[in-house]
Amino acid sequence: MAQFIGDLTNDGRITMADIPLCLSAAAGIFDDSVVVGNVTYRRGDVNGDGSTTLEDLGLILDHINGVNLIDGVIYGA
Repeated sequence: MAQFIGDLTNDGRITMADIPLCLSAAAGIFDDSVVVGNVTYRRGDVNGDGSTTLEDLGLILDHINGVNLIDGVIYGA
């Protein structure tokens, strides 16, 4: 299955199930890093600043609500 930015549950979609994991990643409790080839990235880092923060949580919520959809991600529950 493809991995998407914002999809912290790695189920191929961004849903409310990703919210608690994003909060945990922002607090440093959950490691949302993924290695693809030789590159490590964070699934919760929607804005691309290198870390998962509450700003990314807001972007994920926007996506779930159909506002400012995240490129390349399947929309919907």
